[in-house]
Amino acid sequence: MRSENRRAGFTLIEMIVGLTVFTMIITAASGWLIRLSRDWSVQRDYLVVSQEADAVMDVIAQDIRRALSITADSESDIQIRTAVSRGVRYTKDGSILVRSVSSVWPADASNWINPENITRHIVNTDIFDTSTANRVNVRLVVRPKPELGPEVQGNKDYTAQSTVQCRRQ
Repeated sequence: MRSENRRAGFTLIEMIVGLTVFTMIITAASGWLIRLSRDWSVQRDYLVVSQEADAVMDVIAQDIRRALSITADSESDIQIRTAVSRGVRYTKDGSILVRSVSSVWPADASNWINPENITRHIVNTDIFDTSTANRVNVRLVVRPKPELGPEVQGNKDYTAQSTVQCRRQ
């Protein structure tokens, strides 16, 4: 009788080749997953900033529609009289747009209360254009990371623009 000394299994060469192929597949897949995660994060940041700009635009438009009078100190600083003795003020401080309210009109510096940073991503300086009678052109240009330029990957600008009719006299 013959005795079989052969055992079933893989040779060392087969194991090395198999591990090499497996390592190459895992390396390619992990690079793809890292890139996918980074792209998803960039798109999420852009979506958040664009939704924030649209929401801010809605608040500004509502204030302008209720305006009895509008005073623009500059293209980034505007005071809106919304009632007989009330007002809203928008000022730009760096990349932050601040909304303050006053229960006294005309308001001086001490009357503006409850400053609220309504967005931290503004990159343009010409937000308000009040040159047209009974209309205010509002233009917000926002960027996920305003301290960086738009040439940085995923840091593209989003523009929300609207012309709002007001009831000012």
